[in-house]
Amino acid sequence: MYSKRLKIFIMLCLFMTSIVLLRLLIMQTGQSRLRAIELTNKMRNKPAVVLPTLRGKISDRNGKILAVDTPRFYLYMNYNLTRLLDERWQFAQLMSKTRGDTTEAQAREKLCEEYADDLKTLFRAIQWCSKLPGNSEKSVREEISKINDTVWDMRSYVAWRKYYPARNFSEFEKTIPEKKEQVKMAFRERIIEMTQNYPIVELKNEDEKFSAEFFFAESKNVSVASEPVRQYPYGDVASQIIGWVKPKSDSDDDDEMVRLLAKDKLASYQGQELAGFAGVEWVCEPYLRGRRGLVEYDRDGQLVSESQTQFGLDISLTIDIELQKKVEQMLADPEKNKLYRDGGAAVLIDVATGEILVMASIPTFDLNKVRSNYLQYRNDAGRPFISKAIEKIYPPGSTLKPLILIAGMEEQKITPGTVISCPAENAPRGWPSCWIWRQLHSCHDYEWENSARNALKGSCNIYCSHVANMLESEILQRWLYSVGFGHRLLPVPDFPSANLDGEELENIGRNLRESGGVIWTGFASIKDKPLSDLPDIAKYEKRHFGIGQASMRATILQVANYMSAIARGGVYRQVRLYKDNSTKKFENLGISTTSIATIKDGMYAVVNETGGTAKKIFAVADHKSYGVTVYGKTGSTQGSDNALFAGFFEDTSGRAIAMAIIVEKGQSGAQDAAPLGRQIVDICIDSGYIGNKIPAGK
Repeated sequence: MYSKRLKIFIMLCLFMTSIVLLRLLIMQTGQSRLRAIELTNKMRNKPAVVLPTLRGKISDRNGKILAVDTPRFYLYMNYNLTRLLDERWQFAQLMSKTRGDTTEAQAREKLCEEYADDLKTLFRAIQWCSKLPGNSEKSVREEISKINDTVWDMRSYVAWRKYYPARNFSEFEKTIPEKKEQVKMAFRERIIEMTQNYPIVELKNEDEKFSAEFFFAESKNVSVASEPVRQYPYGDVASQIIGWVKPKSDSDDDDEMVRLLAKDKLASYQGQELAGFAGVEWVCEPYLRGRRGLVEYDRDGQLVSESQTQFGLDISLTIDIELQKKVEQMLADPEKNKLYRDGGAAVLIDVATGEILVMASIPTFDLNKVRSNYLQYRNDAGRPFISKAIEKIYPPGSTLKPLILIAGMEEQKITPGTVISCPAENAPRGWPSCWIWRQLHSCHDYEWENSARNALKGSCNIYCSHVANMLESEILQRWLYSVGFGHRLLPVPDFPSANLDGEELENIGRNLRESGGVIWTGFASIKDKPLSDLPDIAKYEKRHFGIGQASMRATILQVANYMSAIARGGVYRQVRLYKDNSTKKFENLGISTTSIATIKDGMYAVVNETGGTAKKIFAVADHKSYGVTVYGKTGSTQGSDNALFAGFFEDTSGRAIAMAIIVEKGQSGAQDAAPLGRQIVDICIDSGYIGNKIPAGK
């Protein structure tokens, strides 16, 4: 029936008795396999069909896909074929057929005839797969071996639990030292995994897929099928926000989400199934995950029960991925940012809604390559896994001065016209000197009458440190807290969740990693302890808080958020990152229109009037011809060497965007950060977010 050459080849493949006995003596069962075995499906003996689910998409405010499950095609092989290369199965088959008058040679001949067709298909499949780019006969056989090991270990475990239910599986080899008996015990068990198909090689293009379908069209044990793979179309853009997925491992078992989902067999994690590991992928895991379906039959093939698949919820973010991409590219462009290697961040907020349009941090990392390049990214000196917009905290420097002056005016310590002298000399001991004296040996008294708006215009350290010193410690802290400093800003997402066996999935409070900052030595919040309890520290700290230094620490998101409150005329609104979540906090801070007008006038002067710290940088932009007015504040921090620019810009239609930028190791807010702020305004105009794309008169 078959060629003599093929029969000889098959018999050689099955002639394993002596070799098998030798190899079985050194067989070991690894601990990783034991853990997989312990998760064996309890429904293994019932013919059930699991219906796969699909992880929800993540998209930006305009519906552009940021993360999605896409099909990846594989050539699958049934265990009926792979087992033919398993020496344990071969040995067990020979033992079962060598009975009575049947000799070993006769049993081997009978085995050859019984599985000749399957062996022919198996070797054809191995040869076909080995010709695909990136594969070899060795690699294909290794994949088959992994499948055989997994299934055989499961059969061994099931047999052990049947005959020795009270004993730990680690005692298997000690209790049954004879390898021959171990094989016989496992061979008797029939589990659902023995009927399943397993991926052997990936089909990377349509040609490979078509070729496989054509070549194996007549085979019932070789097929082409797909499984979902998480893809990130924008690669490294917004990587710290979007996050990524990885196979669930045993180290995740303490995760509250894992324990919660374990209550539901159709939502629980199976094996090394992919799960959110960082960013929104991790935060929104309860909503993105979905729930498998299940169809169960009795032994006669009659339908017993059916559970429908629940696909994961789609999540929409408030960020504009194209705008984010442009800002990240600008921050990382050596021609636009000479300090790009040192890192930085930028945040843009829609003033009207509190929605975060951009939350950029450099360096970034490629979400499609992070699992393979994880160690490279983790060891990167730029720390790309850390969001410099919300996780890292910095002294806000002079960007805090507008708030200090608001507090001074609202607490009636100064008026808009109050003059505080800034002489050409070093400040007394314990007080900060003005930057204009340190750098130019000049003073603001030479420039103008040093009122509140002019103090902002020229970023006068003397003026603002004296105003801060006038304020009661607890009152100063309360003002800082009221605009978002000293506590986290991002709300916990709260979406309609998937059902777990009829019960709503509870909100487990996941959120992005975000720092609350520090608004006094040792205390992150006004709720901890009033500043008045630290009078000696407060005496020194208050003066330096006036220029955004000392122990004051904030995130770039907090700085942008407080600027948006000023742009709204003194209304605090909680920021938003998720489109479908309502803003939970909306509060009028009670700031007078006079104080707001004074601060806006001073911030306008920063970028538009001679003597303003950012005037030279913004003079070349001519944003007014596009109907856009910019209000800004430069900032630089001593010691830590960071440059900042913050503010907001609005157009004649009432649209407004708040921003904050930091350049790490920058020496001057005016020279290192303000140029990036100017370019951000240009980007927003070009993107249609604000102003007119065509300047007036053209």
